Amino acid sequence: MAQNRTFIKKTDALIILLLAAACLAGLWFMKSRSRPGTRANYAVLTVNDEIQAAWPLDGSLDGQVIDLAPYAFPGKAEFQDSRVRVVEVHCPDKICEGAGYIGGEFESAVCLPNRAAILIYTAEEYQNLR
Repeated sequence: MAQNRTFIKKTDALIILLLAAACLAGLWFMKSRSRPGTRANYAVLTVNDEIQAAWPLDGSLDGQVIDLAPYAFPGKAEFQDSRVRVVEVHCPDKICEGAGYIGGEFESAVCLPNRAAILIYTAEEYQNLR
């Protein structure tokens, strides 16, 4: 007796398509919140859990390198394409440099030896910080 086997059933294909659509909708939602042309995100420098400085990621600082030593963080912040990255930091592991450019919501560059972090906030979240 030969059974008719199918690799994938219609209901299985429908479930896979619905899950893929949900994943794509979530990705689109996350990307749309930090899209250029919307209100700019902010890069916020915290040292010892205290806000030291904040910069808008609206493109006005692109190409600039800011020394963070006056803010009690031994490194520099480099701005490019409405994003920021930590460069030339003085600590043993340099994990914060490895984070690369950050600029989207929920992104961060953390330096544990210096107890510092650059966190990205939306304009609305930044207004709530102040």
